[in-house]
Amino acid sequence: MTSGVEASFVTALTHHEAGRLDAARAGYDETLALDPGHVESLHLLGLITAQVGDPEAGARLIARAIGLAPGRAPHHNSLALAYRGMGRH
Repeated sequence: MTSGVEASFVTALTHHEAGRLDAARAGYDETLALDPGHVESLHLLGLITAQVGDPEAGARLIARAIGLAPGRAPHHNSLALAYRGMGRH
């Protein structure tokens, strides 16, 4: 049986992968309400946030994920994308 956190995250990720970004954001928010340190929700919510026009807020979320799990290369790549969105190459 999956926990509420896991179920919420899987639902959000399914929406994300299908391109339903509003539903994915809501799902990641729900997951973070249940577990504020959920690394992948922080990362992916940050990525969506950066991609839809708020790269600064996205970078903050991604940086929080990196602080919790510093060795994950995809998180660093997403942070670079957010920085690029801010004109910081």
